[in-house]
Formats: sequence, C-alpha cells, structure tokens
Amino acid sequence: MLNFTGRRAFRLILALALVAVFVPAMAVAQESAPGTPLTIVFSPVEEIEPGHEWGDAQGIFHLRGAVNREAVSGDIEGMATTAFGGDFMITGECNEEFCESLVYQWVEVDIVTDGGGWSGRTVLVFAEGEAAEPPAVHAILIGYGANAGKALLIDQVLDSSDDGSITFSGYLLEQAGPIGGVNLHYDLCFTGEGTAAGGFLMRGPFEDAGNLDASFTPVGAPEPSAIFGDMTFTSARGELHALFVEYVVGANGHNIGAFVLLGGTGDYAGLYGFGRVVERVDFTGEDGCAGPSGYWLGESYGS
Repeated sequence: MLNFTGRRAFRLILALALVAVFVPAMAVAQESAPGTPLTIVFSPVEEIEPGHEWGDAQGIFHLRGAVNREAVSGDIEGMATTAFGGDFMITGECNEEFCESLVYQWVEVDIVTDGGGWSGRTVLVFAEGEAAEPPAVHAILIGYGANAGKALLIDQVLDSSDDGSITFSGYLLEQAGPIGGVNLHYDLCFTGEGTAAGGFLMRGPFEDAGNLDASFTPVGAPEPSAIFGDMTFTSARGELHALFVEYVVGANGHNIGAFVLLGGTGDYAGLYGFGRVVERVDFTGEDGCAGPSGYWLGESYGS
C-alpha cells in the first residue's frame, strides 16, 4: 500500500485523473454557450507558496493556500497566479497505482495578459475506483482591463502532460452590443439533496419576477468550500438558463463567485450575460427555510 500523504496524494490522483481524457463536463454549456470555442494550457513555472496540509480524524487529507505561477498558452497568452486548496478522501482499497478515492480541488486564478487579464474560480471533482465518474471541471473567469466585456467559460479537461501542464477547453464569451446590466435577487429553499427552489426579482432592462429552480454540487469535505451548478428562471416571459461557480469565503455560508447566462425561451431567447455572484447559504436550516439567497450583478448582451 502506498503511503498517501497530502501533497503526494493530490499530485498522483490528479495525474491519474487528467491523463488522456476528454470530458464533456457541462453538457448544457456545450449545447448553449454563445461564445467561441478555445483551448488554453497551464504550464507550471515556480512554486511561490507550498501551502498547508494536514490529515484529520476522519482520514481526509486537506491542502490550503498553495500558490504557483503558471505560463498560459494556446488561445490566450500570459502568466497566471493560481492559489488552490483541496480535500482528498480515500473511499476504498489502495494498490501501487491508485486508491479508490474522491478528490475536490478549488483554484483561484488570475491570468495577466497584455493590457488586461482574467480572474475567477475553478473547481474540479474526481473519483477514482469502480464507481468513478469522469472528472468534472467548472470555471468562469471574468475579463478586466483590455479584456473587459469578456468572460471565459471552461468546461472540459483535455489532458495533462509529463511536464505537469494541463490543457483546458471551453468558450470565450464576448459582449457584441451590450443590452444593459443584470441586477438580480433570489431567495431559495432546499428541496432535496443538491436542489433548491424559490423566486427571483430582476431589475434593469429586463424587469421580471418568477420562479427559480437550482441544482448544485458542494465541493469539499466535510464542509463545502466551493459550489457549482445551474439555475432555471421561469416567468410569463419565458425561461432563462444560467451556470454559476462560487467559493465559500467566510463563516455563515457567505459565498462569492461568477455566473453566465445562457439564453432560453420566449423573451430570453438569445439573451446572454455574465457577472459576479454574492450569496449567503444556510446549510443548518436554522432560519426556518434553509437555502441560498443572493445577488447577481453583471452585464447582459444579445446573440
């Protein structure tokens, strides 16, 4: 049996997870995203901070605050700073090649390019073993400076190489004639494991209110450190579909992240957008109707 300690475990499991795979992690994004397909490669340059790792009484390995510099190539050229954490759980038997396990990782990404950059959050979930599903990667990076008015929706891992580089693919979203801002508030109750429902109120050029259904996956163990999922907004005007990626950044379930609007039906056909999320999630149920409540602030644009 291998001696799996925190950093060795993360590096080995990720290598096994990402070698020679092509994973359609967000089918809805691939079918509906209004952007231009792209691929980008992250290649390690140097370790800035090794981070802190420890194992707990439940046998879960944790890693926090590991910071690296990465060279970015492909359809985007630049340098990136990545700060990541993760949780690694052994769920079954181990041999010389792998352990049956579940790995969660979340990465804060800042890519600097000529005159601007991209910032946001990435989450990756991978299970190794008989019941394993393909690895899933979810990222929304918002452009700034020369890249303002653009966003990156990353939804696939292509492969990793022997030098540690990893190739991702997704979509470049651009505002081609912005329609106006997105100012949206919602309040939800949990309806089951990984689901919630409630209502929304949207202001700005799209004044509307109606029902909202969400599905989500918490990332991390034993407590969530990140969340990703999708939402469907329904009103008399039609349906609007969206994806989101969030980080848990403090006590009481305070989250920040990003969203992408993917169009829909009725008045929402061809409506796209992206922006920032500020949210509070109560996982305890102490407020009487546990669930997420929050704001989406960003920009909308037409197809």
